Amino acid sequence: MNKTRLNTIILVSLFTLSLFLISKTLFNTNIDLFSSISLSEHDESEEIILSQIIVPKEILINYSEKTHTILNIDNEYGLWNKAKDVLENTFSVQDISINLIEENEYMDANNKKSIKFEFADKIPMDVFLNSFNVDVDILTFKDINSIKEIYIGLDEENNIILSDDEIHIELKNVEYSKKVFSNALEQIKTSQTFVNYWPSDVSLGINSDIYIPYRLPTEKKDIIVENDIKVKDSTESNKNIDKIAEGFFDKDLSYLRKVVDNAGVVIYMYNQHTGLLIYPNGLVEYSNTLNKKQEKRDINESLNSLAEFIMKRDRLPQNSYISDIELIESEDNSKGYRFIINYSINGKSVYINDKNKEDSSLLNALVVEVYGDKVTSYKRFYRDIIVSENNTYGEERINPEDVIEKNIAKIKESFNDEQDTLASNMQSKFYKDIIASIKDISLGYYDKSSSYYKTPLIESWIIDIKDNRYIFDSSSGNLIDIKSLE
Repeated sequence: MNKTRLNTIILVSLFTLSLFLISKTLFNTNIDLFSSISLSEHDESEEIILSQIIVPKEILINYSEKTHTILNIDNEYGLWNKAKDVLENTFSVQDISINLIEENEYMDANNKKSIKFEFADKIPMDVFLNSFNVDVDILTFKDINSIKEIYIGLDEENNIILSDDEIHIELKNVEYSKKVFSNALEQIKTSQTFVNYWPSDVSLGINSDIYIPYRLPTEKKDIIVENDIKVKDSTESNKNIDKIAEGFFDKDLSYLRKVVDNAGVVIYMYNQHTGLLIYPNGLVEYSNTLNKKQEKRDINESLNSLAEFIMKRDRLPQNSYISDIELIESEDNSKGYRFIINYSINGKSVYINDKNKEDSSLLNALVVEVYGDKVTSYKRFYRDIIVSENNTYGEERINPEDVIEKNIAKIKESFNDEQDTLASNMQSKFYKDIIASIKDISLGYYDKSSSYYKTPLIESWIIDIKDNRYIFDSSSGNLIDIKSLE
């Protein structure tokens, strides 16, 4: 344990010992947590928060067998809102015909005119159904426990397919107007930014649910970002940090104990159970202890508690989405959930390097642990404040297959010894092994976080191969970073 961390723990311990239980009534400041740094206002309800984060990360539009495109942001065309209306009307019908279909049938459906919405992680079925304004019997969907993808057919026959990546159920006898989507799809196809994506069997020679752009526009956005929380040695900065603390505790500053350690970490304590640390890099870490053991998990209760916490104490970056939901247990065997939330800028997910750690990890924007209706841990690090953005033209991007071929030796080094041995005398075989191990390919932004103020984002190919995430500069094709997916 390094000296700085030890000093922080000692300081927190000293404050814990010196604090007494405050019996005064709750003081509600009703402040706008981030008004001093001109960020968006708080949302008015938990429902709005949930509608912000339970959204697809990617939208695949299938025009025909050879024409596809992918949208990573849906603000302009409103396809997800249109789809939610269709789903709500569908779930309100009592005589839906539901059939299990095979993997090959689901894959073949992408060759027909359709839209497929894909979430970053599986959404539990009851959470998914509860997000609609209808009373849906979950037993109707007893064959599937979660939703990863939603397919809406726009060909001759109306059909909807719900998938968890392994099980696919098809809903028939459903009624919706294809015209709801047709205008938007035509606008997308005729727009100057339209990019045709090829299925992986054409581009890579493998049979998987991966689509790769044939050619990308030469127009790019050069974006510079900085932290939304600035910890500086100034009166104005101190006032902003104090307001953030008041918002998290819902208490006036006079009720809190505050200290700044030698490393610049600002520590706030309310009682022996609740603390807040604000680090010089802008990381905010809130913790609270459980009052009683939580014997059971309730995903809806915990998700609503998360939404309420954000609504009252913090904010979400624009274009946030749930990227992972994990089951967790505390030391006393209480059962809860860990929610991981990330965000995109300009339609591309942002991947932030954790420069404070030596291991191969990325910083998530928000990680929250919830037991029942209580948030016990809340860690957030937002770098979504855009300082500047400029369009550049004429710079070609390197296609993912060329990127992989260029970096074949470096990728091989990151594979384990067994795989190296298998392919040691067969470079072409190893290339095929890599291609067969690809799980996902997408364009994103990589944030080196080399500076907390005014750091450029690097447009990158994010390629998940086996157990690693490889990040390549989209213009040069050079390998920037490798992160573990385990």
